[in-house]
Amino acid sequence: MRTNDEVAALLEEYADLLAITGGDAFRIRSYEKAARSIAGYPDDLATLDAGALGRIPNVGKAIAAKIAEYLRTGGIHQLEELRAKVPAGVRRLTEVPGLGPKRAMVLYTERGIDSVDGLAAAIDAGRLDGLRGFGPKTEENLLRGIEVIRKTGDRVLLDVAMDLAEELTGLLAAVPGCQRVEYAGSLRRMRDTIGDVDMLTISEHPGALTQAFTGLPHVERVVASGDTKTSIRTTLGLQVDLRVVPPSSWGAALQYFTGSRAHNIRIREIAVRKKLKLSEYGLFDVETGDSIASLTEEEVYERLGLPWIPPPLREDAGEIEAALAGELPAVVTEQDLRGDLHTHTDLTDGAASLDDMVRAAAARGYAYYAVTDHAPNLFMQRMTDEKMLAQREQDDPPVRPGRREPARQHPWSPDHAAHRQASAGRRGPGRGLQGMRPHRHRHGDRLPPGPAGPVGGARPAGPPARRQVLHRQRRALGRPSGSHEVRDRHRAARLAHPGRRHQHLAAGPADRLPAQAQLTLGKPRGGPLLVHAPPDAGRKNSTSTGASAEGATS
Repeated sequence: MRTNDEVAALLEEYADLLAITGGDAFRIRSYEKAARSIAGYPDDLATLDAGALGRIPNVGKAIAAKIAEYLRTGGIHQLEELRAKVPAGVRRLTEVPGLGPKRAMVLYTERGIDSVDGLAAAIDAGRLDGLRGFGPKTEENLLRGIEVIRKTGDRVLLDVAMDLAEELTGLLAAVPGCQRVEYAGSLRRMRDTIGDVDMLTISEHPGALTQAFTGLPHVERVVASGDTKTSIRTTLGLQVDLRVVPPSSWGAALQYFTGSRAHNIRIREIAVRKKLKLSEYGLFDVETGDSIASLTEEEVYERLGLPWIPPPLREDAGEIEAALAGELPAVVTEQDLRGDLHTHTDLTDGAASLDDMVRAAAARGYAYYAVTDHAPNLFMQRMTDEKMLAQREQDDPPVRPGRREPARQHPWSPDHAAHRQASAGRRGPGRGLQGMRPHRHRHGDRLPPGPAGPVGGARPAGPPARRQVLHRQRRALGRPSGSHEVRDRHRAARLAHPGRRHQHLAAGPADRLPAQAQLTLGKPRGGPLLVHAPPDAGRKNSTSTGASAEGATS
């Protein structure tokens, strides 16, 4: 495990222990944010001095001092003090669904329960009777959560196993004589949880590769070692099996060790019907024993009369029948993502600035990208209205009353004339927001005339006043527009905080907005539609075509 991951794990543990012992919510959140920043920091912490540590996002003086202490001594004395107060089993209790840190500590202090098994036994024996907050329904939910934990056992989430496998792949690929190395098994099939990691390699010097593998810093103990197979237990608790295969068997071995077991049984049944034998060494003719295919997976599947089947589909869930019928579904990949509707910047708990996030979204070719930083009422984030409005000014600079000036050019933005041309009707039906820049319409202003937008029907003959536009926008989003209370509140908010005028527009998908509403959002040329969503919109509406990100697009 690299130094950054070790430090991140210690800070996460420190945050957990603070939560269990009733620590300050802001401190807990600070350590969680710092752990995420350090885990994703590109430079090795071991090479940084105290000043450089303090420049890591979300790492203040106190956290930097703890990191420096760990790098110097191999431990953090405050963490050791908390560990002495809280048994290891109590932290494990917090992993039970429905059991938070405070209630886990109540179980320990009031009933002496310090393990998952102890909790199950206490519930069965009725020892939680009379304990406030632990009624019959709660006990039932806790037993269900314990069952989930027992089923998963030592399995870890996909991202944890993937990070480990990719790091091991890079280290082994650098060993002299290693020609090829890939991970297989349930990890290659992208299962939600992973029990162990299977790795395949081709090497001219298997002994040297095995020695390098068992000598990695990730190794807690060596389970077994040989020229063709070596198994280790890592510091994460995961077992990793490394197999050295001959180049002539690579494709067959990769197919075999990727699995799943049920999928492989079906594949072998097809081979048997064709008087063939399939194993990790290749596809052979039963009568002559000649090798028919083994170099690549594609070759093996082709000789069995099948197209290559993507690993995530190999679960014997109908993929064989679909392949035979030529109807295999297309697997969604990262390249298919059109945008991200839930991201945080370093203004709250992200690790990158708004400019960095915008550039990253543009580099990925996103069609849209939303910033959903936390709201001011989440006090532990120290967000304020002033910070929020200042962030929005980075993309939507103010225009002085009475004048229309070209605003500061954003890296994506065309010149101001391009926006005026687009608004004047030169963007053609169906082109949506192409070529437009974010533009602010002052209170009482009228939108420029133009053709029908991509949605919302034909535009009215006379451009409506801004207040009418806002009512139409609210109706498009399914919100009440006839209430005088709602109208007056929004009118007052617009006058008090001009920079917030279209916060509510991002609460619904862009294709539900009328053309007038789309004009107030805009789309810079060459980049995604940048939307400042309502604070915490991502928490209230989890629907997203892109994965969530904390300080980085995903």
